[in-house]
Amino acid sequence: MAIEQRVTRGGGKSTVATVTEVYHFLRLLFAKTGTQFCPDCDLPVEKQSPAAIVKQIETAAKKGALKVLSPVVKARKGFHTDVARWAERQAFDTLYVDGALIPIAQFRRLERFKEHSIAVVVGVIDAKRIAKARNLAQRALEIGRGTAHLLDSKNRLTVMSTEMSCPNCGRAFEELDPRLFSFNSPHGACEECGGFGEIWDQEFQTAAEETSDSVLENELRAERESEWIDATEAHECPSCHGSRLNAVARHVRVRGQTIDQFTNLSASEAARKIDKLKFHGTQQTIAADLIPEIRQRLRFMQNVGLGYLALGRSAKTLSGGESQRIRLAAQLGSNLRGVLYVLDEPTIGLHSRDNLRLLDTLAALREKGNSLVIVEHDEETMRRADYIVDLGPRAGSHGGEVVATGTLRDLERSKNSETGRCLKTPLSHPTRKSRRSLGTVENWIQVHGARANNLKDVDVRFPVGRLSVITGISGSGKSTLMHDVLLPAVIEQLEKRKRSGNGDLFKLVSGTEEIEAIYEVDQSPIGKTSRSTPGTYIKVFDEIRNLYAQLPV
Repeated sequence: MAIEQRVTRGGGKSTVATVTEVYHFLRLLFAKTGTQFCPDCDLPVEKQSPAAIVKQIETAAKKGALKVLSPVVKARKGFHTDVARWAERQAFDTLYVDGALIPIAQFRRLERFKEHSIAVVVGVIDAKRIAKARNLAQRALEIGRGTAHLLDSKNRLTVMSTEMSCPNCGRAFEELDPRLFSFNSPHGACEECGGFGEIWDQEFQTAAEETSDSVLENELRAERESEWIDATEAHECPSCHGSRLNAVARHVRVRGQTIDQFTNLSASEAARKIDKLKFHGTQQTIAADLIPEIRQRLRFMQNVGLGYLALGRSAKTLSGGESQRIRLAAQLGSNLRGVLYVLDEPTIGLHSRDNLRLLDTLAALREKGNSLVIVEHDEETMRRADYIVDLGPRAGSHGGEVVATGTLRDLERSKNSETGRCLKTPLSHPTRKSRRSLGTVENWIQVHGARANNLKDVDVRFPVGRLSVITGISGSGKSTLMHDVLLPAVIEQLEKRKRSGNGDLFKLVSGTEEIEAIYEVDQSPIGKTSRSTPGTYIKVFDEIRNLYAQLPV
């Protein structure tokens, strides 16, 4: 299992909770123990009697012709040709497939890897045939196992259920299902943003709709393209307010809290919240299997120094170190045995306070019966290693040899190991005689009211013409301050225009008059295609092509 040191995109919809699989168990917990509230009235739903459903059909039929439907497939992948054959044997002639009426004779197998919802048309009713209401309702509820739908002439669907309906407005709701809480499923995703939690400019939003590809291909295209959308081009979805879920899913509560409120918590806060949850009766039996799984994964996140991360935070906003450690936490939660884990510098970017906790976590992986091979420069990691392989003696063409192997003591005794010498006798690094005084600095870049991610209304300044270092424990907001606040703030001043979303990141920036340009060097891959090379990236290949173009034929 390779866990690399790189920024992972993880899909435009991936979050901290989905990567660590915390969200999988949260969906089950809310589906099995949650209470549905009406999105319109904010009241808990109650069971609806068959007589009330008959009356509802009669009232609606007086306003116009209706089709009475029975749901037989709900958000399930597959061809579903067996459903069509069953409906034909039952003497039904029309199906309602993914929002469209299709005669059974014209039914063709559906896209296998896309979720589909199918209902059979039990009958048609209007004001002249109102006496049919009771028989239609009875058969529809029987086939739909307590759920029936009404479809009017404007293709508007009304859900009726003997299980759940609002006591105030009468709106019915289907039985809770884990897919209702999945923003990767049409069953649970917000209708406006499609489960991304944010919207982009109109040109990008409608690009997929203008192609002739299948719905699934369009969804996958949107997923891929969303990963490279600039943060300034995205805005919080006005419908779901960033929760990614539709209104019905957002109104299911477990002990007074919705699933999006839970994922807004950090891993540490969520762990404390989970410990306080109390269940009784049947719900206690169900929760007894789910709560330990959630608690264990949250604990692993804390063990690798990620307790500060919000569960709902997008995976594409994580730093390279955070990305690797969150995947490490996910592996810890998998409880695998006999696996070889290959890690690329897992301690990079970690504050020394969190380093020991990470090493303890790696030791726990080893104790489970796994093997670990780690590429690392960290001294403490090497001191705790069971076996060390030292490559060298130098870099590039002067390296590529194994200069020493064995325990820490073996390396320290090796005459050829530069690493062993440094571990045995730490180098004393030369320093400048004295640091220049900041009292002579005339210009400072000042940022006021920075409040992105972890930052809480921070005021900070940087001296112009000097080397500044941002430091702090893991998750304190270093990368956020640099990449999400300072960078867009200076760009805004240089371009003399207001970038969208500015007000949400900082209040004011000043002191950039002496700055002529700004360059960002982050951990993202430099090439977006397999044809990219160092030569093309630094543009030296442009000059080489120009040179060859000037040669005589």
